[in-house]
Amino acid sequence: MRIEWEIKKKRGNWRPVLKYKCVFEDWENELEVQTGKTEITVPSAYDERKKACYPGEYERDEREQYVERKRLWLSSKENVVVLPWRPGKSPEYADVEEAMRKLMEEWERRVMEALESGSLNIQCTVEHSTEFKKKIAPLVAVRRMLE
Repeated sequence: MRIEWEIKKKRGNWRPVLKYKCVFEDWENELEVQTGKTEITVPSAYDERKKACYPGEYERDEREQYVERKRLWLSSKENVVVLPWRPGKSPEYADVEEAMRKLMEEWERRVMEALESGSLNIQCTVEHSTEFKKKIAPLVAVRRMLE
């Protein structure tokens, strides 16, 4: 599996947007490894519907910063997280990069767990017990003789 991700932000008061998805290998899909929400989080904007954040609002409020955490998904569909606005011409996103590494580690853990569960094919035949055969043999013999 590989995780493809990008962060894009327009110049100005626009909030950065993280887009990511997991690209699974065929052999991983055959294991039916659990996908879905994880406990790994990234910071997310307080009100993701607002694509911009102006001075004094939400995460740019000097008195109280409104930043939430959003859980990441192990999913092949594209996931979108609106990140909090960050100052600077080219802000760092080491925390997001670290979260993506943790997401990969979580996937690897799940794959290893699935690999430890081997395949199985049990085929059995159950026959009458010797005790039963001894009890029924005289009755079967008499019936055959009378036919």
